Amino acid sequence: MESVEKYAWNWSAWLDLSEILNRLETIPEELEMTFGPSLYMHQFFLLNYYQKQPPMDDTKYILQALTETFENSLFLQAQKGLVQFNRRNFKEARKIFKCLFDCDPMRLDDLYVYAHVLFVDSAKAELSHLAHVAVKTDQFRPETCCILGNYFSMRGEHKKAIMYFSRAVTLNSKFNEAWILLGHEYLELKKTGAAIEHYRRGLDANPKDYRAWNGLGQTYELMAMHKFSLYYYRRAAALRPYDSRMLNSLGSSLEKLGQKEDAIKVYLQSVAVQDTEGIAEIKLAKLYSEAGNTAKARSYYLGLLETRGANQIEPELLLETLLYLAKAFRDTEDYEKAESFASMV
Repeated sequence: MESVEKYAWNWSAWLDLSEILNRLETIPEELEMTFGPSLYMHQFFLLNYYQKQPPMDDTKYILQALTETFENSLFLQAQKGLVQFNRRNFKEARKIFKCLFDCDPMRLDDLYVYAHVLFVDSAKAELSHLAHVAVKTDQFRPETCCILGNYFSMRGEHKKAIMYFSRAVTLNSKFNEAWILLGHEYLELKKTGAAIEHYRRGLDANPKDYRAWNGLGQTYELMAMHKFSLYYYRRAAALRPYDSRMLNSLGSSLEKLGQKEDAIKVYLQSVAVQDTEGIAEIKLAKLYSEAGNTAKARSYYLGLLETRGANQIEPELLLETLLYLAKAFRDTEDYEKAESFASMV
């Protein structure tokens, strides 16, 4: 605080302050009162700080205000890409980062996010090109090592990926993205002890990164330590209450511990935030069926058929759905519908 008060344009001091405040729930009022919205550096600081928190509208408003003044700032363009990435809008994030990369290929800042988006989209040729350019620009930057790690991970060369992610955290021990990706790689190799260690190092760098909490949940689930996995899934879901993937993982963990009523509540929350994978509907149908609540089970099985269509449902699940609906309508003496579903089997 003393440093930024004496010289507010010292960006490195703002970055250090952001890391300290990242461990707190809110920004101290003292900081807001000292600087306020009139100082540009304070706005850039808030933007950097909010990017490490769960996505919020404040980030969007600050970005809009700063872009009006700094129209051609590549830094702000990268921040827009990060916003879309954090919201899992990968299509838009990819478009923004591609434009940024085409504009200045030698700018390596934040390009590891672009590499991750390309990895998710399985864009092997583009990721290969990005890695080639990054190595030519500066092969010893942590961002370059992270890009190379993603490239080798996509190729299934997990040991090489681990080597480059390890090099990234050696160059920058606070690089939480690389720590988490190391955890993913070790989990892929079923080395649970190493995965746990690296996810925890990721949390040391950023305790509000839901991916590390979720990774720990997955690791303990793989080890069949469901009480531990439940704790970590709860933390991940608390950071991303609007993310159906976190909620579905939490619901699954509750199921395995026999807490089916709580699991139903979580799955209902997942449906409310528009579960894109359709997992929550399937789980709710099965749980209500087990509980003997035929009306609700039938409703969710019907909803599954309507949203996905019979052609898009896995054969085993489709058979289960059709048989249940045929039996449910038979029990209510609606023989016409029962015969209709039975004939689809």
